[in-house]
Amino acid sequence: MTADDTESPWASDTPGAEDTGPSEDGSGLAGWVAWYVATYEAWEQVPACWAEHPAMVNELQAAMELRLAIDAETAGDMIASARGRADWHDYRGRMMQRLAASPGAVCAQRGEHREPKSWDREESAERRRAARLAGRGG
Repeated sequence: MTADDTESPWASDTPGAEDTGPSEDGSGLAGWVAWYVATYEAWEQVPACWAEHPAMVNELQAAMELRLAIDAETAGDMIASARGRADWHDYRGRMMQRLAASPGAVCAQRGEHREPKSWDREESAERRRAARLAGRGG
């Protein structure tokens, strides 16, 4: 399912994590993120363009893998499952803080995609040279 399949970027009927494990092509992550955003109503924290922001991709990939690992490790053990889910929610809260501080958060706040800035060594070196020259009075 893609964002184009629905009127909003997030479908309300996205599959749960059990249907969208990690895959080599990343499709598992997209399904999991759609499930996560719908489940936790995280539209204001995770913009539809999350996949274009490497920091968000890394955070969400780690969250998916942790959630799937907890579910696999605690399957069939009610107490372990309860502890695992409590740990997951503690992790999730900290992850949401990191997502809010990431560059992609601007897109969520503005409601539109802002292209990530790239780091160019030559441009960076030129800015430093210009700053040094300006500090010497020209």
